[in-house]
Amino acid sequence: MLTQKYVKKLVEIICSYGDKYIQKYLNARYLKELYFIKCEKLRDDLWEALKFFFRCTLFQGRRDEVSMKVYKRVVEILEKKVKQEVNLIDVKSELRRNIGKGKVGKGRDVDLVMDTLQRFKNKNLVSYSINKISLKRIRELYEELRSITGVGQKTASLFLRDLVYLFRLEDKVSERDVVYLQPIDTWVRKGLEKLLKLKGSEEELKKKVAKVLRKYSISVRDSIKFNMGLWYIGSHAYDLLISSILTQACSEQNF
Repeated sequence: MLTQKYVKKLVEIICSYGDKYIQKYLNARYLKELYFIKCEKLRDDLWEALKFFFRCTLFQGRRDEVSMKVYKRVVEILEKKVKQEVNLIDVKSELRRNIGKGKVGKGRDVDLVMDTLQRFKNKNLVSYSINKISLKRIRELYEELRSITGVGQKTASLFLRDLVYLFRLEDKVSERDVVYLQPIDTWVRKGLEKLLKLKGSEEELKKKVAKVLRKYSISVRDSIKFNMGLWYIGSHAYDLLISSILTQACSEQNF
């Protein structure tokens, strides 16, 4: 049975790894070098906002190396188009020529990009989302993102989670709405099963972990870092174990 002391300590430990996620993956230099995103322009530049969205939504259901190739191909193609009047028919044709079976990625990547462009061609997705969150309409926003072709629970929540953290919007999110900031992937699922004994579908797990965090009065910010930390631990488990072994070996040698 979970106790408040156990959950509080567990969250504290996992959040420390959430800090590592933030330092490594959410800093402006990393986002610019790897994804060509200029964080300082996210709210004002439609193209920067789209890249931030695609950085989340194009990464699902396959190895990150493949997703990165798709992401870079999309950016390369769209970069030439956004500086002029976007002709969606031309964009779709060029995407189809470069992405899909026998090339890189899948046809659904093109569908995702095109559906997003059709909805947000003249609207900054980051500013739009921040406004919705500020009005405490995050559930409505989550469902709207989920309705975009190819956007799943994980990538919709990943976009919202990182957006809320980057723009410090935690005070606009109720404890009950933390559920929309909990992307569930393989690593997070394994962590929840091992540490909190939670099982179920992705949507069920989102609700269950949000309920536990709410029950033990975990802040929205720490709830976000908890999710980040679970992913970081799972995806870096081997490196963390080797580091621990080396630390132990060195300390015993010095002793």
